[in-house]
Amino acid sequence: MYPPRTTGFFAHPTVRGALLSIGRLAGRGGEGRVPWLTVALVGVQAILYAALASGGPPGVDALVR
Repeated sequence: MYPPRTTGFFAHPTVRGALLSIGRLAGRGGEGRVPWLTVALVGVQAILYAALASGGPPGVDALVR
């Protein structure tokens, strides 16, 4: 079965070029940036966990409700 058969999808040359450029551009330009949204979400989750954990384990009645 080698070489693999084509799938029948033939993109327009400009579309094909744009699709191929995604792979060429991967890893360029974003290495120095900090993902602020991700950092903020992790911080919010850590604060919520600390607030909930400080209350101790929930009672059986709270778990049943």
